[in-house]
Amino acid sequence: QGDERNEAQRQVDDFLAYLTNVRRLSSHTVAAYRRDLADFCVFWSSHAAGSLDSVGEAHIRQWLAGAHRRGLAASTQQRRLSALRALFTWRSGVSGLRHNPAAAVRAPRKHRKLPRTLEVDEVGSLLVAPDDDPLLLRDVAIAELLYSSGLRLAELQAVDLGDLDRSERLLRVTGKGGKTRSVPVGGQALNAIDAWLAVRPVPRDAASQQALFLSSRCQRISQRSIQVRLAKLAKRNGTGRGVHPHMLRH
Repeated sequence: QGDERNEAQRQVDDFLAYLTNVRRLSSHTVAAYRRDLADFCVFWSSHAAGSLDSVGEAHIRQWLAGAHRRGLAASTQQRRLSALRALFTWRSGVSGLRHNPAAAVRAPRKHRKLPRTLEVDEVGSLLVAPDDDPLLLRDVAIAELLYSSGLRLAELQAVDLGDLDRSERLLRVTGKGGKTRSVPVGGQALNAIDAWLAVRPVPRDAASQQALFLSSRCQRISQRSIQVRLAKLAKRNGTGRGVHPHMLRH
């Protein structure tokens, strides 16, 4: 019985030797594999024991369920499952296993943190600018459009004058993969754009003439400039924390 209980550990040791001597992985990486596989060996010895070639998907799912009940982090479970997949892939070459029992098993997904957003009063403070500063009028129009239409940074930077349909209050946007869509534009955003257009200079170079938002050099504004100007606008208007385009999008 002791030999049966040690069989799984012997197979894991052989796998670790393969990683060390054939794959030439670092000692730190091999040690990480050893730690990740140790828990499954304990589980296997207490449930069935014997060769790892007898492990099935149900066993692995049971092992993961136990880890979940113990409060093990999803990222840790994913890492351990990845080590187990690698072990059974190696075993398939050694013993001729036709099926990797860990291949179709999925660990719990990592918890995704919600993006930081602005409170309503913070947005109100951000979207204020004096009437006599063209660049600040432009910056507010940029912030209003980001906030109103949920644009990505690259999408906003690429907006042309002809993309705005005032009668329908729609904006034609070219997104990822060159796909075009229409998004609604709110009244406040339209008013801010009109205030900017009233002071917008006319570029000399043809490449920038159609751009909705221009830099101080009268060229299409860069994505980096949009990020910097939004941060400065937030600081100037006392928003109290850093503001970036993706925050307004959310």
